[in-house]
Amino acid sequence: MTGLSATTKATDHLEEALDAENADDKNFHIRQALQLIDAETSK
Repeated sequence: MTGLSATTKATDHLEEALDAENADDKNFHIRQALQLIDAETSK
């Protein structure tokens, strides 16, 4: 993977979830973070 690591991207998504105004945005960022973590640990 080039650029930011999956862990860094997942952390960024979790930070976005904390800042999100509504549940849909929070849910989106948490799901994105979990997908990145899952993909990284499934290697």
